[in-house]
Amino acid sequence: MYGQGVMQSMASLVLRGKRWHVVFRKDGKQIWRSTGGGDLAQAQAVLAEVKELQAGRIRADRVQDLLTIAGAVDVPTQRVPLDELWALYEKHSTRERAAATWKAKKVKAELFVRWMKERHPEFQCAHEVTARLAAEYLQVLAADGRAGQTRNNAISALRTVWETLKIPFGISVNPWAAVGRVEARHVRREALTLEQVLNLFAAALDFHPAGHPPEFWSAAVALGYHTGLRFGDICTLSWDELDLDSAYLELIPRKTARKSDRPTAHKLPPEVVALIPRRPTKASGEIWPVVARMWRNVDPRLYQAQRNLFTAANIKTFKKVDGRLVKTIGFHSLRHTYITLLDTARVDMDTIRRQAGHTNKLMTTHYSHAARASALAVAGILPMLTPEREGKIKEAAS
Repeated sequence: MYGQGVMQSMASLVLRGKRWHVVFRKDGKQIWRSTGGGDLAQAQAVLAEVKELQAGRIRADRVQDLLTIAGAVDVPTQRVPLDELWALYEKHSTRERAAATWKAKKVKAELFVRWMKERHPEFQCAHEVTARLAAEYLQVLAADGRAGQTRNNAISALRTVWETLKIPFGISVNPWAAVGRVEARHVRREALTLEQVLNLFAAALDFHPAGHPPEFWSAAVALGYHTGLRFGDICTLSWDELDLDSAYLELIPRKTARKSDRPTAHKLPPEVVALIPRRPTKASGEIWPVVARMWRNVDPRLYQAQRNLFTAANIKTFKKVDGRLVKTIGFHSLRHTYITLLDTARVDMDTIRRQAGHTNKLMTTHYSHAARASALAVAGILPMLTPEREGKIKEAAS
């Protein structure tokens, strides 16, 4: 029975030192919970909230007992135990489940549930979470040095979870809807210098982590540099998107696929073509299926390998911003380098947008022709990465 794990005596206030505490018994144990200070009015407000919670649980248990006796089944209830929060959200959510986004949201939900267990064990269900508790949690994140964007991401994720469970479980209030977003300073990835790109590529040639295709990381760096493709698009690159005979790569970026079906096309230089394995007879699907699976599952080994590669290239990925360490360089920096070099070479902005996949949705056929034209327009602009061109790269970097 659900009531076996609830508070078993009405709460009261006790002053210990200079702090007021709410005291109650739960599962035979006496629980002391600080109200945060010596303000009596604030302590009484917390006590009233806890008492309301206790009374509500007792009434809910009695109603459920009556419904059970009457033979009622599948009755919508407000009882969404925090321990089951994510499982119930997964069951009822109709949102598209992109692996990385889904896992990130799950982590945010689990972190909040863990905090509730440690800080407020008296609240055990989703409908018992108030705007005051939501605001307190965000204050804790801020005190821990979490960036404004991180806190905003937590608000968005938890707001979505509660909103999804409102109708099936009769939750009347979404506490996260009442919490305002904070002003966030977004720190963008920095572009790599040409010397850093050269060092990264040289390190990738000798970088062969266990379980990864031997040519993947060198090919990935070369593709990121010469095409500006995002890491996920490289990991999931398929044979159908690549024509090695004509050295063309054409795909619809994953990030914009839901909003636009326009492809981006790239004319690949020989050094990139040489790094990609030949297509086996009748092969289909991804070029690197193991890596594609790791990316979809947000496998930590894939991202640890990425960090190790930058370390091997002696490239620092973090720096202090406003007194805290922030990641400013990563694989995405290759994309910034690509766009920056095209801009420096005075390529027109429309062509750069097409190459980067930033344009609005238009007909696929129209954009397929435009993409090929853009690919030819920028072909050969970027310096090569192969050793025989090393001197030219260093000269361009100076």
